[in-house]
Amino acid sequence: MRTILAALTAALLFAAPAFAQSSPKAPVLSDKDRADLRRIETYLDSITTAKADFAQTSTTGKSGEGTFWLSRPGRLRFEFKSGDLIVADGVNITYWDAQLRSAQSAPIERTLANLFLRPRIQFGGELAVTSFEHFANVFRVEIAQANDVGAGRLTLVLLDQPLTLRQWRVIDAQNQVTDVALSNTQFGISLDPSLFVFQEPKRTPRAR
Repeated sequence: MRTILAALTAALLFAAPAFAQSSPKAPVLSDKDRADLRRIETYLDSITTAKADFAQTSTTGKSGEGTFWLSRPGRLRFEFKSGDLIVADGVNITYWDAQLRSAQSAPIERTLANLFLRPRIQFGGELAVTSFEHFANVFRVEIAQANDVGAGRLTLVLLDQPLTLRQWRVIDAQNQVTDVALSNTQFGISLDPSLFVFQEPKRTPRAR
């Protein structure tokens, strides 16, 4: 049986914090790097709503795909084709295990999801940039909670010109890695608020 920690990690809810560690060492940045990070910060902070298809892989051996919805601040929904479900309602994140037909929750602020769901994304304060790379038309920005590096790290992968969020990687407190790639992404669309209210899925009738 999967534990709630393993389930949340595999499903990209991110793990709860480990023991607090010292602030990360900031990477050496050029003036251009700083300008690019300001552009990325502004872009990420401007994202209010999104919908996309997603594909997930993990070092735990878990994989999955489905549909992702986002409404910042505080709300997201992952609907897996397997029937698993993740819903963040602005306060808590709930994980529904379709096989076990059970739900468990955690406060958003105790997960790495808070790095992206917070009301404002601003690098250099509570959000520490721990690594920044630029390859051709791709940016990779790794961020962590400045006062608790042991909670894990979130790497965002963005295309440039125009800036577009395409992928992210989570390394949790147990050093387990989860990658999520987005496709068919739509930003700034109207979303039904009920998407972000957890309701236990109805049991599917068995075929006779």
